[in-house]
Formats: sequence, structure tokens, C-alpha cells
Amino acid sequence: MPFTEWDRTFTDPRLCAAIADRLTFKGILIQTGSESFRPRATEAEHPAETARNQRLGTCLSNSST
Repeated sequence: MPFTEWDRTFTDPRLCAAIADRLTFKGILIQTGSESFRPRATEAEHPAETARNQRLGTCLSNSST
């Protein structure tokens, strides 16, 4: 999941930015260019929650940390 979509899990923008910051500190990010099957499987199992989460704003672009 791209960092710009983490607000689906962490709804507080500052918390989301802090978690992403700590997970990526001194790390190397590898983008494979392919999508994981996990998000599609979750959406199929929980369509109502997925729809609610899609209405949330983008956590990292809106945060002021």
C-alpha cells in the first residue's frame, strides 16, 4: 500500500505520519511496481469498511509534522 493510502488504517494524520517516519527511518524502500493481492482480498471481505475508508483524506499529504 502506498504511504498516501495509509489513512485507511491510521485515521489520525499526525499518528500516520509519525508511524511512516519511524518505519522508514534509515531504511530502503523497494517499489516492485506490482500490486499485492491482500488489499483486493480485504476489500472483497469487508466492502462497507473499505467504502468508509476511501472517504478519508490522505494522511501524509495533510499532516503538518
